Amino acid sequence: MNYTLENENIKLTVADHGAEIRSLIRKSDGKELMWQADPEYWGRTAPVLFPLVGNYYQKKSVYNGKTYEMGQHGFARDMDFKLARQTDDELVFLLKIMRRPSVNIHFYFYLLSHIEFQATM
Repeated sequence: MNYTLENENIKLTVADHGAEIRSLIRKSDGKELMWQADPEYWGRTAPVLFPLVGNYYQKKSVYNGKTYEMGQHGFARDMDFKLARQTDDELVFLLKIMRRPSVNIHFYFYLLSHIEFQATM
């Protein structure tokens, strides 16, 4: 699902999948300011990358003596966030994860993504 924030200057659209910013339009001229996810090159715009940006060496990390594998940019970008709060000038998304070793998630955690419009000076 997509959620929108809008003021007199810009219109922002964010998807709950990956808490990904999908569109940012400058209203003065209607110009789209975000990459439009051309799958020929890269099919995303601006997803949340968590718990890492990039890759681990050989896609493996060691924590407390245990080796864990993880793909490039982690897993949050591939998960559905829940909208936790929406006001006229903010969106807050929540990703609540329970331990799921079958999909290579070995910890419990909450991840918040907070997007807010602020007045300009």
